[in-house]
Order: sequence, then C-alpha cells, then structure tokens
Amino acid sequence: MNYCCLTIFLLLSFIADLSAQISRKKLFSVSGSVTHTSDYCGGVPPSEGLLELMHKPKPLAEAKVFFRSGKTNNEKQRIAAAVTCDEQGRFSVQLPKGSYCVVLEEKAVPFRAPTKSDHMQCDENCLRENYAACEAVITVGKKANTTIAVNYHRYCAHQMPCCKFLGELPR
Repeated sequence: MNYCCLTIFLLLSFIADLSAQISRKKLFSVSGSVTHTSDYCGGVPPSEGLLELMHKPKPLAEAKVFFRSGKTNNEKQRIAAAVTCDEQGRFSVQLPKGSYCVVLEEKAVPFRAPTKSDHMQCDENCLRENYAACEAVITVGKKANTTIAVNYHRYCAHQMPCCKFLGELPR
C-alpha cells in the first residue's frame, strides 16, 4: 500500500513540475497587419486612378493568420497559433521562442490540387511549391516584440499563378 501511495505521489509531483515548466515558458509578442491588393479582371477598362487604387494595399478585415512551427508551410508541422485580424487588418499574438511560417487561411488547410477543367490547366508541382511558401518567416525570441506585414494579392481567375487559362478571356 505504501509503495502505491509513493508512486502516486511521485507521479503527481512530476506532473506538477512539468506543468510549472510549461507555464514558465516565456512568450513573446508578435503583431502585424494583413492587407490585400487585386488586379483588373476584365470588363470595361477602369481609369488609371482606379487601377492605382486596386494596386494600393488595403486592410484585410477578419483575415485569419496562422503560425506554423518551422520555416516552410509543411502540413506535418503543427499550427502553434491562429489569430483573426480586426477590422483594420491588425493582429497580435503571444508565441514562445522559435521560428514560424506565417500563412493565411487558404494555406493552413491540407493542400488540394484544383479539379481538372476545360478552361484551366494547372501545374500541380508549381501549385505545391506555392502552397509550401510562407507569407512570412519570423524568428521569435531575439527581441521582445516582432512586427510583420503581410499582403495578400487577389488574382483574377484567368491569371492564377501556375495555371494557364484556356479559352476566351473576359472582356
């Protein structure tokens, strides 16, 4: 009976010590902003002023930002944190020391090749390379605060990277 009580006591002591070590892990502040730009996709040609406005970064409200452990967007690496931007595209998160691959929501899910289409031909290897690329790579812990800026470019359907549009372009 004493042996059983001693074992339980030691196990609980170990768990308490491990819990204390985890809670003592120093966290560092990471903040930043997410913006977006877009292209002209067809129809009546816009004015030069409107084209400039489309290429000027604007805050991306409610964007979901993910911090994956490591320096590439590898699905096997865990997502260490996720945060949603405010209406101005700003975010803030606390992370332990380490390197992180910053991605937006579309790259935080497992890679899926697009379905085959009569209108679009895509290079799957190129798409996988784009998926593996981070929006930013940050190293947390060298200084108290880390600030990043991410811009998401919205491509027209007929101008997607790694894909070739087959057919008549929009007018």
